[in-house]
Amino acid sequence: MGEEITNGRGPPLSPPFMKTAYYNGLKLKKTEKKPGKVACVIVTFFGDGGRTKYFYRDHNSDGIKSYQDNKLDNFKFSINCYSKFNPGMPCELNIVDNASTFPEGVGYLNALPYKVHHRENNGFSFGGYKWFWDNYPDYDYYLFHEQDCCPTKDGWLKELYDEFRSDPTIGVVGNCLEDREKADSNPEVGRQYEAIGATRDKLYNLDGAFFFTSRKVLERVKLRVLDGKTETSCYNEILFVQPILEAGFKIGALNPRKGVAYSYGMTRGDTGYEIKEVSPIVDSMVRKLSQEFKQYFYGKGLIETP
Repeated sequence: MGEEITNGRGPPLSPPFMKTAYYNGLKLKKTEKKPGKVACVIVTFFGDGGRTKYFYRDHNSDGIKSYQDNKLDNFKFSINCYSKFNPGMPCELNIVDNASTFPEGVGYLNALPYKVHHRENNGFSFGGYKWFWDNYPDYDYYLFHEQDCCPTKDGWLKELYDEFRSDPTIGVVGNCLEDREKADSNPEVGRQYEAIGATRDKLYNLDGAFFFTSRKVLERVKLRVLDGKTETSCYNEILFVQPILEAGFKIGALNPRKGVAYSYGMTRGDTGYEIKEVSPIVDSMVRKLSQEFKQYFYGKGLIETP
């Protein structure tokens, strides 16, 4: 697992890019006879013709690259995956729209057979997550994700639930762990520090666009988002995850950062390029950047050509 990391306060921190990170241990028990009520919450925004620029980390060059894509098409694909794959447990799908301006996107939302909530465009996706929690605190569990994420297989939600329940001190489960220094060169990190009143030199967050947590966890923390309509959403996940971490919970990663499992939410087989394992939820960029996932979704009948 590597050398343990400390920051001068409390017990050791888990090493970065591993399965969990924590500051202080909690002595909690998760006991229930059957799964409680689960809300799957997708936050959407469609503007500028539905197109936007996506950024991703290129592990071949260790740099950041970008490409143009259609957010509405990605959301439609996500909805198709919700219809295709059995979640493995009961859930209610809710969509929170951040005041979309693209007419085709608004029309598609209003025609969906799910609960669609409209709010002001403030705080980006994490503002939508907080809005739903503030207004609908009666669910037992919450899966929050952006419009660009999609389920990948039968039992996907039950897998997230089981991972969350595997350790009574886990407060949120997501993709993979990242750590941010207080002295990070990106000014957004400093703004996040100031917004949550963090006193530590290092913050941990879950990189990725989905988070599974519970009402009991959210009741113990104060979620914050950056107000306003013009601030960048860069690192806003810190504001969502760090308060959970500061409350003493662990944050758990489905895909510890290693090779393609980090990038695409999959593990390749020992030979060839077949997919051996797949994360229960992946980002839409895998359909654009991964030939393996193109073949995977083609095999599931979700795309016409691999």
